[in-house]
Amino acid sequence: MKQSFTLLMTVASLLLTFTCLAQDSKPDAPSGNVSATIFYNYHYDFSEGVEKKSQFELLRCYFGYQYQFSDKLSAKITMDVGNDGKTYAAYLRYGGFEWKLFPFLALEAGMINTHIWDVQEKLYNYRYILETQQDKDKFYSSGDLGVKATIKPFDKVELHAGLYNGEGYKKIQDDYGMHKVSFDVVAKPAEGLIIKAYYDIMGKKDTLPGGTITTLNHQHIVSVFAGYELKNKFRLGAEYNSQFNSGNVTDRELGGISAVGSVTFKKFELFARFDQLASNTLTGNTEAWNIKKDHHLIMGGIQYAPFKVLRMALNYRHYFPKSSSGIPLDLLYMNFEFKF
Repeated sequence: MKQSFTLLMTVASLLLTFTCLAQDSKPDAPSGNVSATIFYNYHYDFSEGVEKKSQFELLRCYFGYQYQFSDKLSAKITMDVGNDGKTYAAYLRYGGFEWKLFPFLALEAGMINTHIWDVQEKLYNYRYILETQQDKDKFYSSGDLGVKATIKPFDKVELHAGLYNGEGYKKIQDDYGMHKVSFDVVAKPAEGLIIKAYYDIMGKKDTLPGGTITTLNHQHIVSVFAGYELKNKFRLGAEYNSQFNSGNVTDRELGGISAVGSVTFKKFELFARFDQLASNTLTGNTEAWNIKKDHHLIMGGIQYAPFKVLRMALNYRHYFPKSSSGIPLDLLYMNFEFKF
């Protein structure tokens, strides 16, 4: 893919050029730290026709170590232990380094963050309760093998350009070495206001019966987000996400909107969220291609943070499927996050 090759050559050229120009600057003493985050919950299902009414769950644990070699070079490794509802499995969530060549330029390589929804997730700030929309509805992955450049041309603007395998951190590279290229820009035009625009493109090949290799259509993801935060008072955010040629299938489109808000009262927060996921109907079909997963979500609750390392939230969720055969879900959750 020409875009992938061009970006790869650009990154390689930058590395060669800046290796000669950049000078190491050491802090007072190199340092490292261990971190851990645990997501735990209990929920009760009020939905009709559901046999498993209640459950304790420990869905995710992150264990990490970061070492700062100098003020320009650092490395980090994070293991993600997750539960798919049946068994626990450990994945390498992050395993790479960051090199700050200049105040306006940094490079990352390895298993790194893809930057697709990290801005949204930071403002949302309830990942331990429920993933952001792109994460929940599997638009892409928060981590992948690849390289990424972060550029800060101005104080209030940050750009990212990445080249990745495209399969995410739970899968290996595809059989044909196709890659995903991503670009995004993050702007902070005023105090508390943040705006983000994201785009990526990914090619794909497949083997047909008989052994013939065919090139599929490119998949594209477009996302825009705007959020505002008045510290220790309230937060508001909204995003629009579109996936074209979803799964590299021609004309498949997947679109979603998500809006979140919260109000803070010292150690308490009231929060609410609305999601909508919809797909198009392909020529010759009578239903949308993703009808079994298309839905609306309404969520609301209250969070209490008695300690800096501990948060807990009582929340209610209503899923309304768009399929006429789908079953609405009504769930009451008690979520906990412990981190250090």
